[in-house]
Amino acid sequence: MSKIGLIINFNKQKPIQLGKEIIEWLEKKKIQVLAPEEDARFLGINAKSHKEFCQESDVILVLGGDGTFLRAARYTAGYEKPILGVNLGFLGFLTEIEVGEVYFYLEKMLQGDYSVEERMMLYARVRRNNHWVDSFHALNDFVINKGSFARLITLDVFLDDDFVASYSSDGVIIATPTGSTAYSLSAGGPIIHPSLDVGIITPICPHSLYARPIIICPEKIIKVQVRAVHADAMLTVDGQYGFKLENGDEVWIEKAHFPTRLIRVKERDFFQVMREKLKADGGSNYD
Repeated sequence: MSKIGLIINFNKQKPIQLGKEIIEWLEKKKIQVLAPEEDARFLGINAKSHKEFCQESDVILVLGGDGTFLRAARYTAGYEKPILGVNLGFLGFLTEIEVGEVYFYLEKMLQGDYSVEERMMLYARVRRNNHWVDSFHALNDFVINKGSFARLITLDVFLDDDFVASYSSDGVIIATPTGSTAYSLSAGGPIIHPSLDVGIITPICPHSLYARPIIICPEKIIKVQVRAVHADAMLTVDGQYGFKLENGDEVWIEKAHFPTRLIRVKERDFFQVMREKLKADGGSNYD
């Protein structure tokens, strides 16, 4: 291992400072540290282009919370570089280690003493007037929801070309198993073990007694038709990026052709992590 990519939460001082300390520590071991342009500016090192960063990094080190990890997963999507997360946020569902453990587990990683866990990603395309207008990848979820006004929107959901349901609601969440413990969980969706490849359709506050979450096989394409004559609609990617939808738009969501690869340096099972993290949840700090 000769090159490590570094992505940080540059909106906070602690990840910036830790990043600089880790760079110094790694350089003493003759390991080059790479960073994207914005991260590099805060770290005081030379920046790499997106392609250079993703191709040249042997592994990616993320300093921040789950939000920073999600950004890193999307930024490196398709390159399948293993990612190790250091938790400087609140929950840290995706991050593997805490700040006080960082050098011990970095040493283990440098020695090759780690495993890699693959997580399913989603791919979404927006179709407008019979033309594709944009596309996105997500590790947690895509959310199609109403704007700021208190109006319901109607979303018609299909699996391939088979009609599933029409939801008059605040929106709908399309989640991965990784995202099943995020927004979908808050909306009443099921918890799915991350080793499974399935999709989850979870309506948000549906105006119905019978609307329930649905679990689907990964081979199906989820097609959501937007009927929002009297309300704005938005497609949100991992809770971090928003794309404005228009009445009549279609959002096609399917399993991505590649996973996110998480570095594991601890012997912890999913349910142990779930118990630790969810019982500690007393607020929202999604860095």
